[in-house]
Amino acid sequence: MNFAIIGCGFIGKKHAEHLAKVKGCSLVAVSDIYEDKMEEVMQAYKKQYEHISNQHHHIEIKQVKQYRSLLDDKEVEVIIVATSTGFHEKIAHLALSHGKHVICEKPLALSLSEATKLISLAKKKNLYFGVCYQKRYLSHLNEVKQIIANGHLGHIINCQMHLYYNRNDEYYRKSDWRGTWEQDGGVMLNQAIHNIDMVTWLVESTPTSVLGKIEKRKRKIEAEDTAFSIVQLEPNIPFYFYATVCSAPHAMHESISILGTSGRIQLSGKFLNHVDVWDVQASLPRCNTVHSPMIMLYEDVIQSIHNKQPSKIDADTTLSSLHIIFGTYMSAKKQKKITLPLKHFQLHDMKSFTFS
Repeated sequence: MNFAIIGCGFIGKKHAEHLAKVKGCSLVAVSDIYEDKMEEVMQAYKKQYEHISNQHHHIEIKQVKQYRSLLDDKEVEVIIVATSTGFHEKIAHLALSHGKHVICEKPLALSLSEATKLISLAKKKNLYFGVCYQKRYLSHLNEVKQIIANGHLGHIINCQMHLYYNRNDEYYRKSDWRGTWEQDGGVMLNQAIHNIDMVTWLVESTPTSVLGKIEKRKRKIEAEDTAFSIVQLEPNIPFYFYATVCSAPHAMHESISILGTSGRIQLSGKFLNHVDVWDVQASLPRCNTVHSPMIMLYEDVIQSIHNKQPSKIDADTTLSSLHIIFGTYMSAKKQKKITLPLKHFQLHDMKSFTFS
């Protein structure tokens, strides 16, 4: 299956490196406004491909500054959208409209109406549309999910997520779109979204309400650098999260905790593979070895396209995290609890928000 990457920054390069490891995947085109970035991504793919195959290959990869030219390229079957956040929806919409399957980096859109329109368009055109929540492919988290589904924790009483990251001012200065209401958002849409998704995915629950607050503690950006929220999940499960990018570098931490009537599980670390608490009558998953979830993601996507079957990252299964985050924004703005799912929200409306 032939892939094209639009957006050749850090994330685009990671996609290229992992694509090279997947049987049945070929990177045939890259697009970015910067030629050196395209060259870097192309070379990363070639280097990894030759390392895996253990021989030199002449690989032809198109480099185009104008991504629209890829939309009519019949060789391109799947487009990976890895641009800055504000362009995700526009490029995904154009790609789907031109008959391309799409894998989009998170978040898939900065408004609910745009997100739902994309999902509807993909279904109408009978195309694959997934959002890159790669943690869903980690084997130990799939085991935890099955343990919860089998009732080993009993009835779920409470879920918690903590994320303490460091993103200094230089990080935001490097790209003027980062941390803006128009093009990006803050800690929730960028750093916390993966683990918010993970909690709702693990317990297979949708949010019904949210009461939250956003703050600017330290970073010189438009959007929030800190957020905390109390979310109500079905059926009557409180989910509390706290996220910040103001942590000291040596104090960074991320964890999720799930408490049930029969026990508790708490996992931490970048891949949530450190077991802090395992109070459950079930075998401990093998968490010490983490295989790249991106390889499994691509394999799943290929199977989904070929066999017309669901994948783990189908876009319509990823909306809960958007509702929680957008609901937290709305709660902070209106200073009250917000009922979910939301009917309308666009991040642009937060430009009028005043931090206290």
